[in-house]
Amino acid sequence: MSLLLPSYPAKRGYYTIMELKFVAIVLGYDGDLFQRCLARHGIDINAKHRYSELEVKTWLDDHIFDLELDRVFNHYTAHYSVRVIKKVLLHLHQRSLTYNEVATSRRVFQAVTAKERRLTLPTDKNQILFALKMTNKILPPTKLHHLLQAMGHYRLESPSSLKLFDFFDIVSRAQDLESLTSEYLQSKANSDAHLDVTFETLYSRLLASLDEKYKASLIKHKTKKARSDTSRAEFVPEPQKTTFPKYYNSIAIQRATESREAMRPTIKETTQQVYLARAGNLSLSSSQGERTLNRLVTSYSNKRPHTVPF
Repeated sequence: MSLLLPSYPAKRGYYTIMELKFVAIVLGYDGDLFQRCLARHGIDINAKHRYSELEVKTWLDDHIFDLELDRVFNHYTAHYSVRVIKKVLLHLHQRSLTYNEVATSRRVFQAVTAKERRLTLPTDKNQILFALKMTNKILPPTKLHHLLQAMGHYRLESPSSLKLFDFFDIVSRAQDLESLTSEYLQSKANSDAHLDVTFETLYSRLLASLDEKYKASLIKHKTKKARSDTSRAEFVPEPQKTTFPKYYNSIAIQRATESREAMRPTIKETTQQVYLARAGNLSLSSSQGERTLNRLVTSYSNKRPHTVPF
């Protein structure tokens, strides 16, 4: 049963109080959840004002809704419920799930988990495909396997179970079952082979067909990538080795020797100036500086006791 709701918020990334009310309704909460909690914390509410997605997430992070969300009717903690709301805001922003799809996915998830008497959905492909079929969605088994692998590596807290916000991610990747069924029946309209086919048989055929197409697309993608890598490797030029004639080395050695000999007097003079600066008499000439330095060193060494080496 679909609710009379718009598909998405009117402006991407912004929500009116009425659009936030829709978010609460599709998740099974009281429609006045946002308005009641904001008023309790003294936040002004304007029916025509559009609140940014960042503002809404800030309210959620500030624990404004914890009292209303903590184990209200579904035994979920406030932290869990806040993550679910954030995931819904993300999919509405990306236009990957509509309000009605969120509501249907939530009801199906709760129905399947209630049957299993648990709060999470096992990562069993058959159970997930069954849950997707109940939401009027279909996903190739191989694609589902790859998606679960990726989610297990990067997002799932427990690789053996799916939470509601994880299930939203899977539903957003699935295709509409009703439209695919209509296309299949139209393609078989000229034959009578589909007249006595049950829905389960039709579903199995669609599942196998989608899986074959997905595997073919994977092979095509890998082949294309391999060709691009090979062509890139062919067109990458090899680094050129720069070689110089042997006489270049002798010329370089000769020039280095000449420059070193030319710098020798300068080095000697600057060394003497360093000595003079340490002796405190930089204004003297080189010869006077040497005599003064020798006199200072001699007088200093004569004052030292014989037991202390200079």
